[in-house]
Amino acid sequence: MGKEGRQAVRCSDYAFARFRFLQKILLVHGPWYYIRVAMTVQYFFYKNIAFITAQFFYAFYTQFSQQTVFESFYLTFYNITCTALPITIYGIFEQHLSKKMLLENPLLYKEISKNAKLRLWECFYWCILGFYHAFLFYYVPIWLLGDDIGLKSEQVNYGLWSFGTIIFTNCVIVVNIKLIIETCHWNILAVASMVITIVGYPTLASIYSGIVWFNATGWELFSTTSLYWVFFEVHKIAAMWFCILLSVGMAFLPDFVYKMIMYYYYPSQSQIERRSNCMREDGVFCSIYQRSDRLITPHGSLDNGSLGTENVSYLVDQNGSELHTFSHTELNSYIT
Repeated sequence: MGKEGRQAVRCSDYAFARFRFLQKILLVHGPWYYIRVAMTVQYFFYKNIAFITAQFFYAFYTQFSQQTVFESFYLTFYNITCTALPITIYGIFEQHLSKKMLLENPLLYKEISKNAKLRLWECFYWCILGFYHAFLFYYVPIWLLGDDIGLKSEQVNYGLWSFGTIIFTNCVIVVNIKLIIETCHWNILAVASMVITIVGYPTLASIYSGIVWFNATGWELFSTTSLYWVFFEVHKIAAMWFCILLSVGMAFLPDFVYKMIMYYYYPSQSQIERRSNCMREDGVFCSIYQRSDRLITPHGSLDNGSLGTENVSYLVDQNGSELHTFSHTELNSYIT
C-alpha cells in the first residue's frame, strides 16, 4: 500500500482491505446501523415525552407552581436505570433482517434510502405516541383516584407521592413493552437487559422506599421520609394493578391496530421478505421479487414465458415449484 496509502487510511472514516468488502458494508451494516440509529433517536424522544409530559399536565392543577408530581428518586433514576439499558443494547445489536436476507435481496436497501426512517411523519408518530401514553399515565389514575376515593379497606386516601408512583410504574412498564414490540433480533444481551430493567425498578424502589437512610452522624443521608413505604402501600391493592392493566391495554390498542393495518394492507418490503421466508414447503425457505418482466428468487429467476400467459406471478421455492399465486396488481402494490 505504501506510505501514502497508510496515511490515507489513518485519515479516513472507513477503509477497506478489499473492494469486495464494500458489498457487505453497504447492504448489511449500512441498513443495520441506520435502523439502530433512527430507532434509538426517536425512542429517546418518545420515552422522555411519555414520562415528563405528566408533569406538564400536573402543572395545570398547581397553578404552574414548582411542585413536582414525581419524587426526586423517580426523576433521577428514570433515564439511568429504568429505561437506558435496553435501548442501549438495541442500538448496538439490533438486526431488523438477517445478513443472508440483506445480501440476497439488494432491493431492501431502498427502504432506508432518502432518510426514510427519520422523515417528518416518523418523528411525528413517535411524538404523538409519547403524548398519548403520557395522557393515559396521568388521567387513568386521576379517574381512579378522583374525588378522594379511599382505595384501602380502612378508607385511607393516597397522597401526592402515591399518585406519582402510580404514574411512574405505568410509564416504566409501557415504554419497555414498546421497545420489546419494536425489537426484531433477540440475543442473550437483549434479553438480559430487559430482565434487569424490569426487575431492577421494583428492586431499587423497594430499597429506597423501604429504608430510612442515615449516615454515621445520625443525619438523614437521603430525604426518604416522604416516600417511606409508599411503594409497598401503592402496589399491594388490586385497584393499582387494575390501573396498570387498563393503562397498558389502552396504550397499545391504537398501536396494535395501526401495525396490523400496515402489516396486512401496506406492508414494507422487509415485512414481505420476513413473511415469504416464513412460508415453507418441504422445509425450504423461499422469497419473491419482481424486476421488470422476470420473477427473481434467491436461487434463480423465471421469465414471462415460463410463467405462462395468465396475469399472475408465482412464489416459488429453489426448485421452481409453485407455493403461492399473486395477481400482478397485488404484487406491484407490495413491491415497488
